[in-house]
Amino acid sequence: RGGGPAAAADGAELGAAPGVSKAPPEAPVTFGACLRQYTRKERLREGNSFFCSRCGGYSNSCKQLSFRRLPPVLCFHIKRFEHLPGMAAARKVEAQLAFPVEHLDMGPLMSSEIVAQRYGSPGVAAEEPPPAGGGGGGRGTHYRLLAVVSHQGTMAGGHYMAYVRHGPRWLKCNDACVTEVGEAEVRNCQAYMLYYGQLAVGGGVAPDAGLWEGAEPPRTGAPGPAANGYGAEHG
Repeated sequence: RGGGPAAAADGAELGAAPGVSKAPPEAPVTFGACLRQYTRKERLREGNSFFCSRCGGYSNSCKQLSFRRLPPVLCFHIKRFEHLPGMAAARKVEAQLAFPVEHLDMGPLMSSEIVAQRYGSPGVAAEEPPPAGGGGGGRGTHYRLLAVVSHQGTMAGGHYMAYVRHGPRWLKCNDACVTEVGEAEVRNCQAYMLYYGQLAVGGGVAPDAGLWEGAEPPRTGAPGPAANGYGAEHG
């Protein structure tokens, strides 16, 4: 509770003052499009040209971000603020983000996959074998959503909530109140952070990537309403 996703104030653009209309709804964005934009190939020209020590001169080149290895839990921080020309402060990006819940495949964004497509040599990026169960190929690139942190409000202030997967159910953690919600509410929340757990060979979440998998959620120590069976008994 308190601050927005960045330490900057913004009131006029979001219609905080009377008589100031809010900006029109922004078009929805897919998580896949965000990943492709983040890892797109960029051409380096002019002042950003690459210096080649072999030929002794500058030349136009490309750079591209990729993933060499993947952890058991992937955490993505969504950039929900932007700085526009002529604005002294940042503004919050209100666009709805469509993100995968049951399956996220990071395989196309792996360094080995990108190098293989570019040069036709699958082993170019593999300088050393990946750790057991780690990224780089096979099931190590497949993930399932474990939790979502959502932000409601403006850049000047707001409120954070978390949605956590507990077996086949989803729990909404709103301060001391924990209630069960449907998957539709999770998909429609304004996602600010996404947590994905690596899938094991059998299709379930890997043992070291689980979040309360097969266990009761931790008690908060503060009683909450008895809605959906998660009240004083479960915190």
